[in-house]
Amino acid sequence: CEMAKSGLCSIPTKDGLAMLEGELRVGESDFGILLTHPMPAFGGNMYNNVVSYGAKLFQSKGYTTLKFNFRGVGKSTGKGSWRGSYERDDVFSCCEYMLQQVPTVKKIILVGYSYGSVIASSCAKDIPEVVGFCAISYPFGPLTFMLLGHLLHEVHTDKPKFFIIGDTDNFTGEGNFRSKFEQLPEPKQMKVIEDSDHFWFKKEHILFDPILSWVEETIKNHKN
Repeated sequence: CEMAKSGLCSIPTKDGLAMLEGELRVGESDFGILLTHPMPAFGGNMYNNVVSYGAKLFQSKGYTTLKFNFRGVGKSTGKGSWRGSYERDDVFSCCEYMLQQVPTVKKIILVGYSYGSVIASSCAKDIPEVVGFCAISYPFGPLTFMLLGHLLHEVHTDKPKFFIIGDTDNFTGEGNFRSKFEQLPEPKQMKVIEDSDHFWFKKEHILFDPILSWVEETIKNHKN
């Protein structure tokens, strides 16, 4: 089985309805990181500041990384869904692609941002190779609940989960965030970052310090 090369790639979706544009970077770790981007309707794509910073950081630590555009975004073909069903298929497809293309990768951690965290966290329990997920700025606001509320119960998994948010997030109040987090099953961790909003401009390094620590701790616990 020949190993995929690092660079831009095309990922077929499991449902056969789209071809996704992605960027794969192959590392030496047997853990891969899949990153998911914010709401396409608001201009979210895989070149977003948070997704790009995270991908580069994890690459520098030796992890295989895959970031991609949900269907209908950038050069990804197909059409997105309002309720997240196609986008969940995109995540399943990308995990399968990483495992097939990089045979050294045995386990995956999902790192989703904003809308991408809603989609990714809802997939974690259904992918055996996924050992945990990090949700950055999960939007627990009314708009999310109207469109994607049905995905919230999918987050109830016994896999490790890390929720991180800014204390001045534009879509989710801290109180709402804490009460929703309380309802989730263990194992779980959360962090509220001071003086940070939903977008993390010029704060990416402050955001990813605790995420990297959590990822490394999750991997260590999984291996023991």
